[in-house]
Amino acid sequence: MKIAHVDQSRDSLPDGETIWQAISGGEEILRLAGRELNSRAYCAQFGFTGADQSKKVGVLSGGERNRVHLARLLKSGANLILLDEPTAGLSPLAAQMVMRSLQAIHEQFGTTIILVEQNVHLALESVDRAIILKTGQIVVDGPAQTLRGSQRLWEWF
Repeated sequence: MKIAHVDQSRDSLPDGETIWQAISGGEEILRLAGRELNSRAYCAQFGFTGADQSKKVGVLSGGERNRVHLARLLKSGANLILLDEPTAGLSPLAAQMVMRSLQAIHEQFGTTIILVEQNVHLALESVDRAIILKTGQIVVDGPAQTLRGSQRLWEWF
């Protein structure tokens, strides 16, 4: 098992490189989960299409930087990804894009993703299973679909 993580800092990206360079490492073909992928098409899976791939990392918004981190993380070949509040500080649109990217990673590559997230509604719309903690104790553990419809959801916080 290979484990990878992304924290909230988003600082460890090469600001002088383009999005495409930062994600692809300058390689036209990437090898992921035993498959070969065109690196530009791979970047597009994270919302970076056309001229966006030529933007310098140093000018990106928090949401864009987060998506670059996720794209780089998946290249590591990890089959378990740990994320600490991947939507913290992002606009609602950017947060939704990040969560859609995570869903795509899970569906396309079978990657298990564990995330800590304070945006309860967005998280429950994006995951299969949720564990809700209160003061460090598990108060509920179950299918996200069941928890989304629960009348007791806010009692657990």
